[in-house]
Amino acid sequence: MSAGKDAEDSNGQASSPVMVSAALGDQFAQALKDLARGEQTATTLEASLTRLEDTLDQLLTSMEEEVNGQGQDSGKGQQDQSKGKDEK
Repeated sequence: MSAGKDAEDSNGQASSPVMVSAALGDQFAQALKDLARGEQTATTLEASLTRLEDTLDQLLTSMEEEVNGQGQDSGKGQQDQSKGKDEK
């Protein structure tokens, strides 16, 4: 291949540097589009995970309050029952 001649592509067809450059530009543009779409997907997933985390935190807090509340109530009930026995 001499310096002034067009390069050949994999099909053996002549391709000019301009065509190669345009093809690379198209690939680069597509890569940027794919990257932007991936970034948007990641942002959406992060938002969903944050909402899920908040929901789980609320559920855990309510369960802990329920368990702690029941523990205090049952302990108080036992104290009340023991007082009733002592008073008889």
